[in-house]
Amino acid sequence: MVRFSLFLYSACAVLPEIESCDCCLRRFSFLYVVVRVGVIVFELHSQLRGDCVPVGDFPLCRLLLLNDRQYPWFVLVPRRSELREVFELSDADRAQFHAESDLLAQVLSETFKADKMNVAALGNMVPQLHVHHIVRYRQDPAWPAPVWGKLPAVPYAENELADMLQRVRVALGDKAGFGEVLQ
Repeated sequence: MVRFSLFLYSACAVLPEIESCDCCLRRFSFLYVVVRVGVIVFELHSQLRGDCVPVGDFPLCRLLLLNDRQYPWFVLVPRRSELREVFELSDADRAQFHAESDLLAQVLSETFKADKMNVAALGNMVPQLHVHHIVRYRQDPAWPAPVWGKLPAVPYAENELADMLQRVRVALGDKAGFGEVLQ
């Protein structure tokens, strides 16, 4: 899949003093985009930026690692603005999302020898569409309960973080177009 920036050729793109206009927002509202002089911009929610470390990009989604060494905990975020629910993705994006999510769950399960994968989209605290992929073990500190709110996060030490990022990037390789963060 080719990655590209989409430009809206309208008054927004031609007149630099206009960052967005009602006609463009109405005409392209199905994209739920932020328009800045005609360029569609993806912006990660501040809570995700603060709690996570970028791992890489699939064709559709940004992959993040939650900075909590108690669990191999990853977050998949479609690079589409203003979405809250999976059903809001276009049909093509939804199919791509499920392919990326399924591949990620399989690779994480195999790489970390999971007893169980927890894959969930809650969004109660962070409204931006994102899906958690958490590797679970019978001996992990929250088992068998959900991990949310069970224990405070324990951040990775610098060397542990580097090792975890490397391990996941190697395991994913270039499967399904996975690669370095591009933006």
